[in-house]
Amino acid sequence: MTCVPIGMLIISVTNLKKLTHKIIHMNWTKEQLDAAWNKAREVEDRDKNKYRLDAAGAMIYRDSRDNTDMAWEVDHIFPYEILDYFDVPQDIINKDENLRAMHHSNNSSKGISFPKYSSNVEWDNYKEKNVKSSGSNTVNDKRISILRNLFEPYLGMTLEEAVQVYEDEHGIDW
Repeated sequence: MTCVPIGMLIISVTNLKKLTHKIIHMNWTKEQLDAAWNKAREVEDRDKNKYRLDAAGAMIYRDSRDNTDMAWEVDHIFPYEILDYFDVPQDIINKDENLRAMHHSNNSSKGISFPKYSSNVEWDNYKEKNVKSSGSNTVNDKRISILRNLFEPYLGMTLEEAVQVYEDEHGIDW
C-alpha cells in the first residue's frame, strides 16, 4: 500500500482519493445542483421545485441534503471512481450530462455499478414515505448513448470495458 504524509498524518493513497472525492463534491455549483435536480422526475400534485422522484423512485426534497428520509446527493451516473481511475479530467467527469439527483441511500447502494444498479428505497404513496426496497434499475439507453459520446474518447474503450477493467484491477466480483 502506498502512503503519503500529510502534516503529522500518514494516509494511504486510496483513502486520500476518497477524502479528496468527498471534499470536491461538497462544493457543487448552483448550476450543477440545478442540472442534477432537473433530471429527477416531477411528482403530480407536488411542488416540482421542492419534491421529485429519483431514478429509482424514491422521493427527494430539494432543501434536504442531510441524512434525512428525503435527503439527496448528486450522483455521477457513470461512476466517478472509474472515470477518476482512468484520469478523465474533473471538468469532464462533472459535466451536467453525468449528474443527477439521487436519494442518499440509493446513491450509496448504487456504488460503482453501471448500467444496472440496485436501490434501497422507493416512495410508497399509501404510506406517504420512502420505504425500504431492493430494486433493480438500469440507466436508460438514451443516457448511455450521451455518456458514451462524453467519456469513451477519454477512456479509449467502451464504458462497459472500463467498468470491467476497474473491477478486475480492484478485485471486485459481483
